[in-house]
Amino acid sequence: MRLNTLIVLFVLTLSCAPALAGQESDVQELVPLPHPVKVVTANQEQLKISEEQMNRIKTDVVGYFPPRMLPMMIEAEESENRLVHKIMVEGKTKQELADEIDQLAVLKRKLIDTHIDSLNTLKGILTDEQWSSLLVLLEKAK
Repeated sequence: MRLNTLIVLFVLTLSCAPALAGQESDVQELVPLPHPVKVVTANQEQLKISEEQMNRIKTDVVGYFPPRMLPMMIEAEESENRLVHKIMVEGKTKQELADEIDQLAVLKRKLIDTHIDSLNTLKGILTDEQWSSLLVLLEKAK
C-alpha cells in the first residue's frame, strides 16, 4: 500500500511541475472557451490587425489577463490534484470533500468570469469583420 501511495504522489508531483515552472496550466476549465490571442498573432496580416490594435491587444489583453488568470489556474490545478489524491488514495467521500469542492467551484467561476472579460476586451479591440474572421479561424483550428 505504501508503494502505491508513493507512486500516486510522484505522479501528482509531476503533473504539478509545469504549472510551478511557469508554464500553462492543465486545469480543466468550467466552460472550455478558446484562447484566441495566438491565432490573432499568427494571422495578424490575414485579419488585418493594425499596429495600434496589436499594441492594445498586448497591453489590454495579454498584459492584463494572463497575470491575473495564471495564479488562479495554478491554484485550481493544485486543488484538483489534492482532490484526486484524497478520493483515489485516501478514499474520502463527497461529504468529506464538500467544502474543498465548493471552493474549487468558486475559483473556477472566477476563472471563467476573467476569461469572458478577456474575450470581450479582445472583441472590443477588433472590428466586427475581424472578430467574425477570427471565429472562422478558431473553428478551423479545433
